[in-house]
Amino acid sequence: MSARSEDPQQGRGPSPRGVVLAMWSGFLVSRALHVAAELGIADLLVEGPRNVGSLAGATGAKRG
Repeated sequence: MSARSEDPQQGRGPSPRGVVLAMWSGFLVSRALHVAAELGIADLLVEGPRNVGSLAGATGAKRG
């Protein structure tokens, strides 16, 4: 459910659940972009795609 969808029980405006989910997904996207920037992922991909292990090794990050 998006933050803009109507709450069927109230018939007006976004539901509180929809607002919280939209905020949370926005946080996740911004955090992922922040971490990618901090690790210099874009610079590592200049010459083309690399696998996760290669990126983890190049950045010193632990692989999940």
